[in-house]
Amino acid sequence: MKDTKRNAVNRKPSANGAARFSAEAGGTKPFAWGEPLAGRVWAVAEPLCEAQGVELVHVECLRAPGGRLLRIILDKPGGISLEDCAAVSRELGDLLDASLPELPAYRLEVSSPGPQRRLSRAGDFERFRGRRIRIQLRRALEGRRTFSGVLAGLSPEGTVRLEAEGGSRGFPLEAIAKAHLVDSEPSAPAGGALRTHRGDAPC
Repeated sequence: MKDTKRNAVNRKPSANGAARFSAEAGGTKPFAWGEPLAGRVWAVAEPLCEAQGVELVHVECLRAPGGRLLRIILDKPGGISLEDCAAVSRELGDLLDASLPELPAYRLEVSSPGPQRRLSRAGDFERFRGRRIRIQLRRALEGRRTFSGVLAGLSPEGTVRLEAEGGSRGFPLEAIAKAHLVDSEPSAPAGGALRTHRGDAPC
């Protein structure tokens, strides 16, 4: 099992960013801290990661007990080192200050995927074919949002297929809110039942 490598620093808005955020405090906030902002951070971070020779796996904007948390997940063949995380963290923090100056204070965390790697791109559902995964849907299906099974790939129509001893099932890619690996080695499709998970527990 791979250990997770992590580098975390606290970031404060630049003087210009702080002034702009304060000036707009009575109206619409510059950014909603969540999924839409994660897309803008991805656009800034991806070219840097490519230049550093690492893969940008996932971006999350979370509200943690200590304040806002911006989590960046990286990977590369052979695994990510702490030095890789620190190098991207240093440059990305400065890039975000320049590109998104309206950001409020946040904690930047750059880490490796660990054994439960997130599947964030359409290509990941082909790349990790044969691995056991868990998906969480945006909306409940038959009273459930979370399903797990062996990934059977992505159809040309954009349907993610999960297989197990009890059969197979398809989920439209756009209906999936989250997906991640739940094993460290490839699994045979007959290795277990297609499981469902009640409630809205974290994926």
